[in-house]
Amino acid sequence: MNIVQLQAQSGPHLSHHETTFTVQVDVLIALLPLVGMAYYYYGVRSLFLILIGAGTCWITDLLCALMTRRKVDVRDVSPLITGLILSLMLPAAAPYWMPIVGGVFAVALVKQAFGGLGNNIFNPAAGGVAFLSICFPAQMFSYSAPFASLELWTNEVSATLQQSPANMLKYGGMPSLTTMDLVLGNFAGPMGTTNLLVMVACLLFLLVRKAINFRIPLTFTLTVATFSYLFPRLSSSPAASVLYECFAGMVLFAGFFMATDPVTAPKTKAGKYIFGFGCGLFTMLFQYFGAFELGAPFALLLMNTTSMALDRMVMSLRFGWNRPRLSRSTRLPGYRRPPKPM
Repeated sequence: MNIVQLQAQSGPHLSHHETTFTVQVDVLIALLPLVGMAYYYYGVRSLFLILIGAGTCWITDLLCALMTRRKVDVRDVSPLITGLILSLMLPAAAPYWMPIVGGVFAVALVKQAFGGLGNNIFNPAAGGVAFLSICFPAQMFSYSAPFASLELWTNEVSATLQQSPANMLKYGGMPSLTTMDLVLGNFAGPMGTTNLLVMVACLLFLLVRKAINFRIPLTFTLTVATFSYLFPRLSSSPAASVLYECFAGMVLFAGFFMATDPVTAPKTKAGKYIFGFGCGLFTMLFQYFGAFELGAPFALLLMNTTSMALDRMVMSLRFGWNRPRLSRSTRLPGYRRPPKPM
């Protein structure tokens, strides 16, 4: 008799030939054009911030693995992905200690505290951005204009800092941007999350490579656009409200590259649709009524708590309530009904 030994593995579990490593590499490749756009608009300082963020996350992940005596997987590039996503959501004028603080919090407390890759409940990058937004809002939401001259070797920059169009919307202002500026990301904002054309190209690459599923970004984007049209903050033009809400911040970046995380998102198809809808809805509610101009990281963290419950609900609806019962004629030979409890 052959004995098969089953080995328990942590998620994400994929149903095709792609491995966790190849998916991570695809996401890493997809983020590189956004790094290039950050360099194009903000120069070498943006590269320093990104390298510091990615390096901090990688070193923190390594130290946590050594301290907990877990095996170090040299093929795990998820810390680099976390560092890139977190850094791209920072302003180019941010002090150099910000990606360090955010990276340590994201990896040590949001990821490794729950057991590392495959066991974390919350998206690490979303946790890091939310932490920086709450603790350091002045530095987090002060942006330099594209192509401004930024010092390299100092924490503080001398360039004039501006508010983002998302901040103007929050406080009743009317951004004066052309559609082309919105599409190309030529306005003050997070250094790597504003160029729509590059983000869409990166999203298509991930979809073609099957590194992510289309259900979450599609549902997320439709929910944000519909909410913006039905409840416009620019009452004079609902269509303009949709453009500003979707393009003038980090909304689509979060929906494309953070909400699609295979570890913290639901695994079932219906669960992905519900998850994307919830992320889009709470993103808009946080941006309309919350304390900060960005709502996507907080919405994502909130919906992360429901991922497992959504999968269980979908599976129970599909299999649990309509489970076929065995009749006497279909039961196995030798079957005996268990005795009723006394």
